[in-house]
Amino acid sequence: MLTNVTETSQQKVLEVMRHGRDYSLSELSAMTGIDKFSVSARINELLASGHVVISRLRPCKITGKEVRATKKAVQ
Repeated sequence: MLTNVTETSQQKVLEVMRHGRDYSLSELSAMTGIDKFSVSARINELLASGHVVISRLRPCKITGKEVRATKKAVQ
């Protein structure tokens, strides 16, 4: 069962994601103000529920490291 804090964090992550664009965990953390580890947990939950999908391997705009980005699923 998800808590209200978890649901609120999921909504915040989804709200900053624009359709057609992919995001790294660091980028989402910077955009939402949620720490990277919590963003990671929310993304895993959103992947499991089908709200986001894994996108492509690309450099993170913040860290420069190669990351597997995620994006909103087409619904």
